[in-house]
Amino acid sequence: MLKLDKKIMNKGWDNMTISCDIPISTFLSRINELVDTSENNIAFQVILPMLSEHLGYKMDWVRMEGKLDESLRKPDIIIDDKMGKKLIVEIKRPNRNLTNDDIAQLANYLSISNVEWGILTNGLEWILMNHSTLRDARFIDKVVARVKLNFNKPQGDEHPNNLKYFSYTYLFEKEFTRYQRDLQQFKIYQYTKETDSSWKQYKSAVKRLSEYMEERRNYYLELDKLHLNDFLDYFKWLAVNPSKSNRSLNKNNNEKSKLKEGTVKSQYRYLRTFFRRLNENKFYSSNPLEFVTANDIIDRLGDLVIPKEKETLAITPEIIEKIYCQFDKGYNPLRDRLMFSLILLGLDRKEIAHLKEKDFEKGILTIIDKTKTRQLKLPVGLSKLINEYLTFKKQKRIKSDFLICKSSGEPLKEGSISWTINTAVKEVSDLNLEKIQQYLIKQYIFETKDILSLVYLTGFDFSKISHLLSWDDVSKLANNGSKLFKKHPFNSFFE
Repeated sequence: MLKLDKKIMNKGWDNMTISCDIPISTFLSRINELVDTSENNIAFQVILPMLSEHLGYKMDWVRMEGKLDESLRKPDIIIDDKMGKKLIVEIKRPNRNLTNDDIAQLANYLSISNVEWGILTNGLEWILMNHSTLRDARFIDKVVARVKLNFNKPQGDEHPNNLKYFSYTYLFEKEFTRYQRDLQQFKIYQYTKETDSSWKQYKSAVKRLSEYMEERRNYYLELDKLHLNDFLDYFKWLAVNPSKSNRSLNKNNNEKSKLKEGTVKSQYRYLRTFFRRLNENKFYSSNPLEFVTANDIIDRLGDLVIPKEKETLAITPEIIEKIYCQFDKGYNPLRDRLMFSLILLGLDRKEIAHLKEKDFEKGILTIIDKTKTRQLKLPVGLSKLINEYLTFKKQKRIKSDFLICKSSGEPLKEGSISWTINTAVKEVSDLNLEKIQQYLIKQYIFETKDILSLVYLTGFDFSKISHLLSWDDVSKLANNGSKLFKKHPFNSFFE
């Protein structure tokens, strides 16, 4: 009998269903109770029920062990609806991780048979591949969707909800899965070296447009067929259907169902590049945004867009308190609250990751980098929090020279710090680390008019600070009166 982790079986899945009405906990239990986990038994007990009962494929269309070529191995399942729509399914054991060799095997089957779509699965992980319409793709790049059912917690692109892309409706009737193919084609053209960190932003923008198309259309329409009015309608839809990370904490504010100017411009920029790249490589026949500017869209949306100068950062003590409460749900609440407090103080992730225990002594925190050293006398509450965490480490016998560390004593990486804090922040606000930092800089200057102290406190250089101040901000801070020249070093020559 295959034994799944009980935490996976019991945590978060009890009532979990996806858009195809698949009861995930029941499905995992079915796999877990199998005594015979051979590929043949998995096919009949798990995969075929999933395909026929939940993903819309009729058993009449199924051929087991169909032959592609007498000289080659046979795929496990060929689905043929007798109308020319075919799907190849390759099956592995649940206790066997799917590998690149398995993906290459399915890619080979698709190539030989000239079948466009194929599924590779071990019951727990589902991989969808496209062969004939993706261009210039290595076999590993032919993966259009990947879903994992045995997660402790559903995550991103691998969330079970995305099994909808494997369904007969999404593949062959409405063909909405082609939007995922188009996105993968863009990735092939844009990210040949796979080093650009902007992929996440591009992916998010195209996926939101795909969601809009799925909701407003009854079939797949090539995105290059869209016109200006379609994009205006898309942005109106986006205003009332914000992503989870962009939902306002205050549901009753006056900016509900509106878009920030910066959001429109960034979405436009990512979509324009998406269209341009696919058009340059003749995957799309045109670029619908070639002669449309971001300002064209903003002007036509009118009052739906909040001008940049009127955008405000919704940071209040109440929001900060709500974020603090989110850390109580984590693995190490005391450590995570301390990390967040150091961010609020003005330290960046790199500095936090490199802090040593010896850098904190008698309420003074010393931050050292290659060119400068800063010594900060901390507020009493923050000093107390650090002492509490150091006591916690001793009690748990965590041995580490680093102030912030894992339970094993290893230092936390910058990425882990970002993920921990941003995960908590996004539960209650549309903020992120960068916005919190921007708020800190502007409010500190407005309250104190003391840029030198801010530079010493945070270690920021002047260019970063000046970049965040508009000319209106500078005008207000300068106080254009007699005080402007009161301490001017050459004031005596002006009198």
